[in-house]
Order: sequence, then C-alpha cells, then structure tokens
Amino acid sequence: NARFVVGDFEAMLSFRPFAPGDAELKDFEVLMRGVNEHRAVKFMYRNRGQVKSQLRHVNPYHIGYVDNHWCMFGFDVDRKAIRTFVLARLSKPALTKKRFAVSQKFDLNKHLAGSLGLYRGEHDYEIVVELDAWAADDVRGRRLHSSQELKEIGDGKLRVKLRLSSLEEVERWVLSMGTHATVIAPEKLRERLSKASEELWQRYGGPMVLHDKG
Repeated sequence: NARFVVGDFEAMLSFRPFAPGDAELKDFEVLMRGVNEHRAVKFMYRNRGQVKSQLRHVNPYHIGYVDNHWCMFGFDVDRKAIRTFVLARLSKPALTKKRFAVSQKFDLNKHLAGSLGLYRGEHDYEIVVELDAWAADDVRGRRLHSSQELKEIGDGKLRVKLRLSSLEEVERWVLSMGTHATVIAPEKLRERLSKASEELWQRYGGPMVLHDKG
C-alpha cells in the first residue's frame, strides 16, 4: 500500500499521481497550513458508514496518502487521542488561533505499524493465510505489510503470515480473493469470515427480487 507523507503544500501539488482534485485544493491548503504552522483546526467530519457529520477540533500532525486515501493524522482535542481522518469525509475546515507542539512520542510509522492500511486497533494478531496458485501470483513481489513472511508450500501455493493490530482490513483483503484464500489463524478471523459468508449467501443465494421504484 502506498504511503506518501507531504511536508508542504507545494510538494503535494508536484506529486500529481496522488494530487487531490481541484475542488478539494482549498480545503487541502487550509489543513496543510495547520500542519506547517502548528495551528489547530476545526472541521466537520463523517465517520465511516455514518450519514451525519460531527464537529471536530484537531491538532494536525501530518497529511499523507495511505491505502489510496488522502488522510490527516492528528490529536483529537475532545477525544484526547491520535486519530486518522480521511479527507474525503472531511468538510468546512478552518484554522484557529490556537498553537500546538507535535508530541515527541508521535511517530507515523509506529502509529501505522499494526495496520494493513489505515485502521489501527488495540490488539496483537498473528494472521496466517494460505493462497492458491492464482492468488499467490497477486502477492509475490508485493509488500503487503512490514511484518509479512511468505512461504512457498508447493503446487504454486503460498502461506502469508502477518502481525496486525486489528482484523477489519485483513478481513476485506481475504474476502476480495474469494475462494482463492483460506485463513488458518486466528480463529476469530475465521469466525468473522464465516459470518460474512452467511450474510452474502442470504443476499445472493436466492432468486433476485426486483423492487418496483414506481
């Protein structure tokens, strides 16, 4: 997964493959000023899957491109914790007069060390997944995570071992490969996939029902 952290607005603009659209540039510039000038910002933010946005007060530490998303990492003043904010779900950013100092304890690499993408959990899971020859060819030569261990197990198959702090992102990764991936451990991940499979069967196992929009 791509991880690109910008230190100033001009650097972001020069990195065109990851640059935001023109409509987002004004909001992006406000946030970058907050990062560079160490000024707190406030904005409306919608959590994933939610409809309504909430007002957030944040000391912005970094802006980066992670897992195909522009994100801001900062200290959420009200929640008193480091949080990750996806810029596509952020609106109406404004600079405040309050200044802050970046915590010396904050290290972006350490913050994301247990993440397969963006989601940072509080657990320690050893993930073991076996891939058939088809899926294995999609993983060889790639760096999924800094902890990854790859082992050839014959017939073109591959065993992938990861150390992660949450299961949300790896669950989606396994589901994306369908029947080409088999989770060996942990059992909790197997249970989550079993539940997802049951829900998918309920949705797609029967005849399609067309709803009359009229």
